Amino acid sequence: MVTHSEIESGEALFELGIAYEDGHRHVVKDTEFAIQLYEKSAAQGFAEACYHLGCMYAFESDPQWTPIDLDLAKRWYRAGAEQGSVNATFAIVEMIEYEELTDDEDGAMARWLVNTVEQGYRRAVEEIAWRYRDGVGLPKDIAKSYLWTRVEQIMSRERGANPGLDELRKALTEQQINDTEKQAIDWIENHKGYDPSQNFGHPRPDTDFGALGSDEAVKVTKNYKGC
Repeated sequence: MVTHSEIESGEALFELGIAYEDGHRHVVKDTEFAIQLYEKSAAQGFAEACYHLGCMYAFESDPQWTPIDLDLAKRWYRAGAEQGSVNATFAIVEMIEYEELTDDEDGAMARWLVNTVEQGYRRAVEEIAWRYRDGVGLPKDIAKSYLWTRVEQIMSRERGANPGLDELRKALTEQQINDTEKQAIDWIENHKGYDPSQNFGHPRPDTDFGALGSDEAVKVTKNYKGC
C-alpha cells in the first residue's frame, strides 16, 4: 500500500509524473499535472526530474504544454547537472559546448564533468580529456588533458604505447609531465572504490505505483493537483 508520505518524496513524485505523462498505471494522461509533479520533484532535489523536464522542452514531447524552448531546457539541464545528474550533465555540456562561455561557465562545466567521474561514469574521463585537449567547452589545457588521459589509462589497466599520451607529452615540459603523473596517481589513490565499469541510466524509484488500483491512485494524488 502506497502511503501519502511516500508520495511526498522527490523520487516518488518523479515516478508518479511519468505515470501521468504516459497515461498508464491506472491514471488518465495529464501532461500539465505531470509537469507540476516533475517540478515539485525537482524542487525537492531529485536531479533526474530536472533532466526529464529539460528533455520535454528540448524535444517538444507535448506541443500544448511543452513547446520547444531551448533556453528553458538549458536551465533545467543546468539545474540537474548542479544536483549531480549524469544525464543532465551530458545534455547541458552538449548544448553549450560551442557557445562563448564565461570563466564561471567554464568552471561549472569542468565541475559537472568531474562530478560524473566521481560517481563512476567513465565516459566523463574521456570527455574531460579531449575537451581540454581541443578546447571545446573547456579552455584548452594540454596538461589537464594529459592528466585525465593518464587517469583513464590507469583505470583501464591499459599497457603498452598510447599514441594520444605520446602526442600530449610532446607539448609538455619534463616538470609538467612529472607533476601531472603525480596528480593522476593521487587521484586514483583517492578513488580506490571507483568502479569504471559502472553504467548509468535513469534511476527508477522503489515505489510500486503499478500496484495501485485506479481509486487508490486518485486518492493518494488528488491533493497534489495545482501543486
